[in-house]
Amino acid sequence: MDRETHRFSARLDRELHRDQGDSAEGEFRAHPMRGEWNYRVGRGDGAMEATIELGANRSSAAAARSFVRAKLAEGGRQDLCENAALLTSELVANAILHARSAVGITVRLGADGLRVAVLDDNTEVPTKIEDRDELEGGRGLLLVDALADSWGVSRGESRKAVWFEVA
Repeated sequence: MDRETHRFSARLDRELHRDQGDSAEGEFRAHPMRGEWNYRVGRGDGAMEATIELGANRSSAAAARSFVRAKLAEGGRQDLCENAALLTSELVANAILHARSAVGITVRLGADGLRVAVLDDNTEVPTKIEDRDELEGGRGLLLVDALADSWGVSRGESRKAVWFEVA
């Protein structure tokens, strides 16, 4: 694991294990039910990291797409926008549908590429449904698997994060 990935994983681990009422030092937390566009940004070792909290509503997937696109544009990586926005939208929609909770989206853009994590308040690990034509939905993780360079799930006691990486 490289140094940037290790730092991201350590921060993700802290997010997964924090109590719902706690907030990290220097972090401004949005009211999770209103989905305000308040976020924290950290720049260390040339990497950009930003987090946004959104409510469990239909507009959150669109807000998450816009957030990821804006952060990629800020970091000069518009080439990643379309895939990253699509994958983020799929993970946010899954979190809202299945966890029925507010979501946190963390974007980390470094020299080695982009990592996006979507955190929710359900520890159940999502499963990839095999492609079956008769299914109306349920193909989000198939898209993530096909388009991301890597993806996975990190679990805490009361939260989980589904993440993907693209270079």
